[in-house]
Amino acid sequence: MCLCKVSRRQVLTGAVTSLGTLAIASSARAQVKLTLAGTGCSMFGSTAAGREIVVFESSAAARVVVADICSSVGLAPNFEVKAIRDPRFNAYAVIDPIMNEKKELIAIKRYIVYDEDFMNGIADKGSRDWSGLTVLAHEIGHHLHGHTLTIGSGSRPPIELEADLFAGFAVARIGGRLFEATRVFQSMSEAGSETHPPRAQRISAVTAGWKKATGEEERYVVFMVSTSVGEFFPGRMDFVRQKEGGKYHWTQYRGEEPFAILREVARDERYVFLYDTPRSRWWKIDILTAQTALLVNQDFVYWADGESSPIPSAWTSAHWKFDIKCLTSFCR
Repeated sequence: MCLCKVSRRQVLTGAVTSLGTLAIASSARAQVKLTLAGTGCSMFGSTAAGREIVVFESSAAARVVVADICSSVGLAPNFEVKAIRDPRFNAYAVIDPIMNEKKELIAIKRYIVYDEDFMNGIADKGSRDWSGLTVLAHEIGHHLHGHTLTIGSGSRPPIELEADLFAGFAVARIGGRLFEATRVFQSMSEAGSETHPPRAQRISAVTAGWKKATGEEERYVVFMVSTSVGEFFPGRMDFVRQKEGGKYHWTQYRGEEPFAILREVARDERYVFLYDTPRSRWWKIDILTAQTALLVNQDFVYWADGESSPIPSAWTSAHWKFDIKCLTSFCR
C-alpha cells in the first residue's frame, strides 16, 4: 500500500467542487474496520504495517474528485474512497484481498483512505484546491501503476516518483497550471529519505508529467535500477527531445543531470530509435505504449549495444523492477 497526503477544501472537478462536506461528523457515518496489510508507504516516511483502522464513508464530493481524475485519463474509477480520523495517518492507497472459506483469493478491493484533520492542514486557500487534487492523483497513480499489489514492499523512491509523474499529468489534463501542480510538494523534505526522494526530484517528476500532458516537450521517463547493462544507475532516466537553434536534439538524463546527447536514427508511428555514439548504445522507445505507461506498469524503453548500423533486432527492457534478490539500494 502506498500512503500520500490529501486535502479537504475545494478541488476542481470540471467545475469547482468543494470538499468541505468532508467535515461531516465522523460519528454520523457508518464505521468500518479495515486492516492494512503489508507495509504502508507514507509521503513523509512513516509506515503502517498490519494496523487495524476505523474508516468512514467519504463525502460524495471526494468520490466525484476521484472520478474526475480517472476520467481525465480515460479510465473508470474502481476505488472505494474512505475517510479516517487518526493522527497516525494522512492518506493511503491500499488494497484489501478478499478470501473465500478455503483462504483462496477471490477478489481485491482498492481503497483510497484519507485523514480529515490532516487534509485541513494542507488545503489551499484559493477557490480551487489544486494541492488536494494533486495528492489524490498521486494516490490514484499508486493504484494504477500496480504499486499496491507488491505486498510488503513499502515505499521506494522510484514508485513515489512514478506516482508524482502521474499526478502532474492528471493535473494538467484537468486544467491546472504548473505551479498549482507542484505547490503541495514545496513543504516536503528537501533531503528525502531511504524511502522517499528529495523534494527537488519530486517537483521535477511532477513537472515532467505536467509537461507531457501539455505537449511542451517530448519526454519519456523511466524509473529504474539496472545492474544488467554493466553499470549501476538507480532512480530516474529521462529521454527529452527539445528544440534549440531551430533544430531538435535528444538529451538523456540520469536523475537531474544531462548524461548523453543522442542522435535520432529512425522513427515510425510506433518506435523512435536513438543512438549514443560515444557509448555505442542504442535506445528504442515504444511511443504508443508510452502513452499508457503512466497508467499501468508497461515497458516502453529498451536498450542494446552495437554499431550504429544496422538497427538491432534484440532488445532488453530498461525499466525498473522490484529486485527480489535485493541487489539495489532500494531493497530492504
